[in-house]
Amino acid sequence: MLEEPVIIRQEHLLKLAPFCQALGEALSRSGLTPDQALGVWRAALTAQCTRCGIPISGEELFALSQPPGDNPSPKVRRLKLGDCACVGCESYFYLLTFRAQPPLDWPGLLAKAEAIQAELARPLAAQRWTAALAKGFLQSGLTRRAALALALLLLLLLIRHWHTGGAIPWLREPEHFRVAPAPEEPHPSPGSKDSPGDRLVTFDFSGYRRGLMICYDGDFPEMTRAYANRACAVLFWLNNRPDRGYAEVKDLARRNSMIMATACCCSADHPRAHWAAMPMALAG
Repeated sequence: MLEEPVIIRQEHLLKLAPFCQALGEALSRSGLTPDQALGVWRAALTAQCTRCGIPISGEELFALSQPPGDNPSPKVRRLKLGDCACVGCESYFYLLTFRAQPPLDWPGLLAKAEAIQAELARPLAAQRWTAALAKGFLQSGLTRRAALALALLLLLLLIRHWHTGGAIPWLREPEHFRVAPAPEEPHPSPGSKDSPGDRLVTFDFSGYRRGLMICYDGDFPEMTRAYANRACAVLFWLNNRPDRGYAEVKDLARRNSMIMATACCCSADHPRAHWAAMPMALAG
């Protein structure tokens, strides 16, 4: 009679349980029902220690492929821990025997099992790397922790400095505004009449675009946004109010990333001020 063809594979003890799990998954993906897969384990698979020769049945290998149960046999319990099933044996390798089981294709199934084993090992490797990183951080010295805390503090201070508009070397230098003297022009008399306009007033001065709002223009946030859309860096707001709240002007300036200068009570006929009072400038 012809001898039954077999495949013999050597596996390290620490990789025996993961390999059995991957092989079980490969059998499941091949279309076998759980009962059919268990029949394959019992009829076609066995294992043996390379040193002491203790045999492991296919049913025990099937138990090794399953999640931990309530009452695993002593041999399976030792194999799950990475030890030989025989007490006192210090072997590290087992020989697995795969007997022919038509219509199964063992070479193809073993290749699938190796691919599944590599797929399952990736998350475990990531978890081990994360655990090693956390362990190294916890075991690092006081100097390293202090340096990390100092770097974090400097980063927070840099963010705050940038947000408040301060100068940062090589990134942002302070802006120096120089105002050239304006030519002498006659001021409008209290009784003069001005004709209404039909557009927003902007003008360029010293390399920056300026805008001008009067009176109720500033009560509508859309007006300030319209000047910002016209690339105005500075916006002057003249009005005849006794006071214009700092928070209100600051909010408009910051929302539109511009500088706003307000002058309240600036009309010639106001009893408390003449032409310029309570100037306020805010950086956006």
